[in-house]
Amino acid sequence: MEKDIYIYSLSFLFIFRIITSLLKNIKYKNIVYIFMVTIMLLIIQGLRDNTVGGDTYNYLVHYRMSNELSFGKMYDTYYFEVGYQILVSTLSKIGLPFQAFLFLVSAFNLTVFGLMTYQFSINPLVSYIFFYILGIYDFGFSGLRQSISMSLMLIAMYYVFKRKKGMYIFYVLLAGTFHTSALFFILLIPFFEYKKVMRIYYKLYVPIVLALVLFGEKITEIVFSFYRSGVYTQSLNFLDSYFLGIGNDELLIVIITFLGFIIYKSGDLPIKMHNYNVLYFILTLSLILQLLSPYNYFFSRFNLFLLQIVTLFIPVVLRYLFHKISFSNLYVRYVVNTIAMFLLIIFAINFYDNYLDSNP
Repeated sequence: MEKDIYIYSLSFLFIFRIITSLLKNIKYKNIVYIFMVTIMLLIIQGLRDNTVGGDTYNYLVHYRMSNELSFGKMYDTYYFEVGYQILVSTLSKIGLPFQAFLFLVSAFNLTVFGLMTYQFSINPLVSYIFFYILGIYDFGFSGLRQSISMSLMLIAMYYVFKRKKGMYIFYVLLAGTFHTSALFFILLIPFFEYKKVMRIYYKLYVPIVLALVLFGEKITEIVFSFYRSGVYTQSLNFLDSYFLGIGNDELLIVIITFLGFIIYKSGDLPIKMHNYNVLYFILTLSLILQLLSPYNYFFSRFNLFLLQIVTLFIPVVLRYLFHKISFSNLYVRYVVNTIAMFLLIIFAINFYDNYLDSNP
């Protein structure tokens, strides 16, 4: 599929927002907007050919074999996580076509993201823009197991916001049955539960970031020496990675993290303090992983778990910036907002176009 369709669909995020801006009720406006965007994204992703997505064809082969072999045999052959194996074995054996399976997975993932955006994003347009340009939507075309696991992690985060630890643990464990990397999030419980742990983390944060910038390659080698041998690491430092054109995400997250810190210190929070603390903590973890991503692709993939949550935080930063440069004159405010929207469109399309060129 030509990349133009993705650029056009990104443009429609703005067009839909213009259309729904005609509605007066803000709550209803966001519901309609998220519904329109979800349907558009579902049509593109859910109805794709099985040749679209780097791993889609392999999942197709696995799906067809699941209909022919026993569950135990499939589990021994593919080593996929048990939750995904059960899901695929059940659906394939009842005769559901693979194309319908792709559609259901896309519908589940996009619906969960839409509901979380409605619940916790103060600007759905901005969240969806970064859903695109950070590669989260694109990843859903290929990584079926992880994309399902990521959606279950979004549900788990809902219960973090609602302070329900038991439900959070349940959904993390469920997510782990689709992609084992999700089990890492069990380790975050002390950070969500105890302020003292969070304070210690932030005191150590700057030294941690500096160590990653200076010794990222060596740290990556050490980490994977315990995981498996022969893992490829690139001989790059942080500045090299940026100038080679694969560090734009790092720079973007560094800026957002810094602005998030400024907002916290100002005390001018447009969302609940608890939600802000959770989202900002996830953002800081995402920066750590992003700084390691030039050295190994594993960190880039795993960071998608966090980046989908970061999309809920970025609107807070932009709201703060717009609030600081707001004008009392309605005409001037309208002109400034229009120019800002135009610049955001150009930034999003150019950023996403570069992303597609580096991730064909």
